[in-house]
Amino acid sequence: MSGVYITGDSSLASKNKRYLATLSEIIHYALITNTEKSDYFPVIVQNHGFTNFLNNRVPNDKSIMTVMPGHLVNKNARLRTVVDPKKSFIFDEMTQKDLEENVHDGSVYNRIPLGLTVRHFENEAIINKRYQIVATFNEAPQLYPSSSTQLEPSNEFEYVAVLESMDIPLYAFSYDLSFSQYVFSDRIFSGKQLVDHSIASRNHVQYLAS
Repeated sequence: MSGVYITGDSSLASKNKRYLATLSEIIHYALITNTEKSDYFPVIVQNHGFTNFLNNRVPNDKSIMTVMPGHLVNKNARLRTVVDPKKSFIFDEMTQKDLEENVHDGSVYNRIPLGLTVRHFENEAIINKRYQIVATFNEAPQLYPSSSTQLEPSNEFEYVAVLESMDIPLYAFSYDLSFSQYVFSDRIFSGKQLVDHSIASRNHVQYLAS
């Protein structure tokens, strides 16, 4: 099986015309290969590649990308799945128990400062007709013991964490898939590990890699 994994390590790539042209060619090639030739050619983008991917798909990207709040940048964040797993190419083989253990129980590490809210995604026809949101960074308000009812929190202003194409195997992750596995932060200033290396977080990455 062949495919392309775009790591998105540098924010400078967004200013590189050759890089952006190559990214466009990759997406076009994946579309032709998967649809017309019926060959399986997955494309995975992550981290700054997520931003570059959206910039590549949508003209005048300033209208949809916004600065993410500080508590979501260079921090661990929990995920919320917003689509029925059975209707997702990424999670369609998972049971509810698997979903909790491999998606919701751990946290992922987000490094990009610009993000796409659910609201902006839904208002942008160029992307919302071809892609679907699989998960967002969970910004649900904490429910205190004094609350008499458990309200379903709105995710309209949550930031998109995972997108997938609805017709080809193209998956876009806002967070950095490699961090929970391989990157250990400097403990000197914080006194603790900044990246979540819990079993739940490592299981998340291992599941996506399998």
